[in-house]
Amino acid sequence: MEHLMLRSGDSLQRVLDLDPSLADDTPDAEYEDLFRNVIINMNVPEMSVLTMSPPANIYAVVHEHHYLEKDHETYILEHLQVTSISDEQIHTIELETRGQSTNNQWREKRTMRLHSNNFGLIYTAIQTTNFVKLAHSFTQYRHLNTEPIKHGETNEGTAFKEYIANRNVVVRSNGIVVCRNVVSCS
Repeated sequence: MEHLMLRSGDSLQRVLDLDPSLADDTPDAEYEDLFRNVIINMNVPEMSVLTMSPPANIYAVVHEHHYLEKDHETYILEHLQVTSISDEQIHTIELETRGQSTNNQWREKRTMRLHSNNFGLIYTAIQTTNFVKLAHSFTQYRHLNTEPIKHGETNEGTAFKEYIANRNVVVRSNGIVVCRNVVSCS
């Protein structure tokens, strides 16, 4: 205990030298907001202290900021390059996402767009489909470790070489190719 130090103002004090009776017990008017913001920004989905704070009024956040040129969702989607993208950005994404599941950028960028293999799930969705779960499956990367995937990962290099030799073609690796006309798709 004698080596324990606590911050007091701009200095550190040994615990034995700290006199709690000298502490300023006046509550800070902004403490509640500060505490709430720190806890929310910790990004821990399940924390008991979060139940003490009411949820944000999302409607107010979205609809009462009329001074902005665009709504919040548009700013976020543009920043993530989901709704608008330049040819240079398309090329950069393709380069950075080569290597598929072994590439962290591929996993991240994949969650921002609908891919052709997802189209069937959307097209065949019916009223009994859990759309929240379906949307979650598109926006959260999940590594599958099934036997067919293991087989593909193990034999892809050999199959790649044999295909080139048998077809006499030039093949190059590519990453995610973003559709220029429908940026949210690839």
